[in-house]
Order: sequence, then structure tokens, then C-alpha cells
Amino acid sequence: MVGCMDVRNAAALEAWIFDFDARHPIDLLIANAGVASTLRSSDDWEGAGRTAEVVDINLYGALHAVLPAIERMRNRRRGQIAIVSSLAGLRGMAISPAYCVSKAALVAYCDSVRPVLARDHIGISVVMPGFVRTAMSDVFPGNKPFMWSAEKAALFIKRRLTRRRVEIAFPFSLTLGLKLLRLLPATVADAILGLLFQIPRRNM
Repeated sequence: MVGCMDVRNAAALEAWIFDFDARHPIDLLIANAGVASTLRSSDDWEGAGRTAEVVDINLYGALHAVLPAIERMRNRRRGQIAIVSSLAGLRGMAISPAYCVSKAALVAYCDSVRPVLARDHIGISVVMPGFVRTAMSDVFPGNKPFMWSAEKAALFIKRRLTRRRVEIAFPFSLTLGLKLLRLLPATVADAILGLLFQIPRRNM
């Protein structure tokens, strides 16, 4: 059973998930809605339109899939949810403000509902990849340290979902680095990230 729709259309996605679940009760739902947005130069800015588009797809698009599935899983008192966020959700970067805020919100959502869903025997995992070699990462203008292939990332995620890990973050070195950055003064962390992920200079 395959459906093709705009994840921003909450009613259509809910109807499709309810229909699918009625035929094939969902054991595991993976919400992986995502588009990238980066500043193209130092004089670029993500205005209201660009920001809303990214948040509508990355945040609300994921929730539009997750919420109806959770409703059915709570009735059955079992199930597993995985929401694909990003390591960018751990610490905002000047090169991609809207993307970072949308992914950070997904991390916060998983943390918030995890204890509630656990009462109904539903597990929820937040997946936080670093750079994965895909068409979306190809357009990222900055450095892409410790990049993984899509195949390696998929296998890593699958193995940890099988173990019902609540946080699936990779690669380890980049995950650790970003978590440590949060312990530093904000201006110091900003400077480090500015060196790693430089915004392209404005065109003269």
C-alpha cells in the first residue's frame, strides 16, 4: 500500500494512516520528513516564507504522520515511533537557522512525550544523523565532516531501533563534539561553529 501526498496536509495524511492501520496495524512508524535550507551568502536571510516552509515540512510534516499513528498505538497499548531529527537539533548553526530550529523542536517533542507514551508500552526514538551522502547533503555549502553513506546510516539506525534505543545519534565524534559545545559559553561555541561551517561570502 503506497500513498503520495503533501505531508503538510494533516487531514489527508491522517486519513491515509488510519486507512493503512486498519488494514495493517502499524508496529513501527518512521517519520522522516525533511527539506534543507541554508544561507547562500553572508547577506542572505531566511525570511518568514522560507522559515515557514522548512518548519511546516520538517516539524509539522513529521507530527502529522506521528500523531495519528500514536492515537492508534495507544488504543492497542503497543508500538514504536522513530522521528528523524538531526545533529543540527543539538545546537543551532548560523548557516541554517530554520533547519536547526525545526530539528531541535523534534528532539524536544520526543523528550516530552516519551514518559507519557511509555505508560502505554509505546517506545519513541529520536534519530539524529550527522552528514549522510544524499542529494540533500550535496547542496550543503559548508564542510561535511565524518560523512556516512546512506547504506551505513540505514543499517546503524535499523540495529538501534531493534534495540529500542531512545536516542540514535551518529557519528559518535560529531555527536560528542556538539554536546560538548553546549557546555561552552555561547560566543565561544559560535566562533567554533563559524570556523567549521562558514557562510559563503557575499557576491561582490
